[in-house]
Amino acid sequence: RSLMTNVIFGRDDAEIKRILRSRSIETKEVAELQRQGYVAGTGDQIAEQLGRLSEAGVQRIMLQWLELDDLDRLEAMAVRVLPQVQS
Repeated sequence: RSLMTNVIFGRDDAEIKRILRSRSIETKEVAELQRQGYVAGTGDQIAEQLGRLSEAGVQRIMLQWLELDDLDRLEAMAVRVLPQVQS
C-alpha cells in the first residue's frame, strides 16, 4: 500500500508559518494541514505522522517536495526524520 502526499517541513514553528505564507495556504495550523492529508510539521511531528500511517498499513510513502531549489531544508528534513523512521 502506497501513499503520495505533499510535505511541508520546517525546522521550527516560525519557519513553517513563513512557508505557509509564501505558498498562500489558507490554514496556518499544522494540525489542520494534517487533517487535510498533508504530512506537515517539524521533524518530530513528521516522524510521528509517518509512524501512524505505517501503523494504518501504509508501506511506502512518497513525499512531494515542491520547493525544488531548497535543498538545504530538504536535507534538514532527512537528517531529522529518517533516523526516527528507519527500521
